[in-house]
Amino acid sequence: MKKKLLLLIIICFNASYAQIDKTYTSIEDGLKNPEMVFILKLRSVNNIPESLLKFKRLKELHIVHSNITSLPDFIGDFEKLEYLILNGNKLNQLPNSIGNLSNLIQLDVSDNELKELPKSISNLKNLYHLIISYNKITYLPSKIGELKNLGQFWANSNLIEKIPKSFKELDNLTWLSLADNKIKSIDNALFDLENLHDLNLAGNQLSELPKEISNLKKLGILDLHENNLRTLPKSIGELENVCCIFLMKNQIIELPQTISNLNRIKEICINDNPIVTIEERMSKLKTDFPRISFICEVYY
Repeated sequence: MKKKLLLLIIICFNASYAQIDKTYTSIEDGLKNPEMVFILKLRSVNNIPESLLKFKRLKELHIVHSNITSLPDFIGDFEKLEYLILNGNKLNQLPNSIGNLSNLIQLDVSDNELKELPKSISNLKNLYHLIISYNKITYLPSKIGELKNLGQFWANSNLIEKIPKSFKELDNLTWLSLADNKIKSIDNALFDLENLHDLNLAGNQLSELPKEISNLKKLGILDLHENNLRTLPKSIGELENVCCIFLMKNQIIELPQTISNLNRIKEICINDNPIVTIEERMSKLKTDFPRISFICEVYY
């Protein structure tokens, strides 16, 4: 009898788990059993009906490649929501109510038409992934540093010119990508990110890399290709964990001798730089640093 009871419990548990794991692809289907809708993935929709509120236990909401230009205020009522994926739409703004999603782990609003983020986004204390690439954003919220749990931030292909000073408060940030923006200089706040491992500032307008870059002791990958850099600071040699530095398509004419201190370095890619045409300097680099690849075969 006990064995039968145990078997029944296992069957019920598995059935319940399968229901939680089920992905719904239409609101109509979900409304047949709204209490069991945890994952909803929609494509090619023109509006977001209020009937969505019936899915009170929703954890994942994906609305992608649709014609929606805005989100309803009630989006902030989904208190259990952990993943909100909205890439490939026509969103031109986000409602302030998005800041009420206290359990949100990932927010993806890439490939839209956003010009700014609401200030309330700083309320998302559990947010770990923030993806805002391919928009028209010109600045980041001044209080973005209040996203204490943020681990990965992607903001490629926008119109961002400055990095907010509050960035220094993002203690858990390990991945930062601000490629293809309008950044001319780097605020020192960036160099307080002690846990940063990947930094991508490619495709900006940087003419100088501050010596404070050496503060990023855990940095493993530094991507600076397609800027206006002529050299690197001597302090670059203090990045004890860096393995790859991408400098393609800059104005590099020399590299500091301190790169000899980079014990883990494998590549310093200088393809398409003036230094490549200076035979004497290239020959010296290859002689002095035989373990480093300067012309990278994998090029992007």
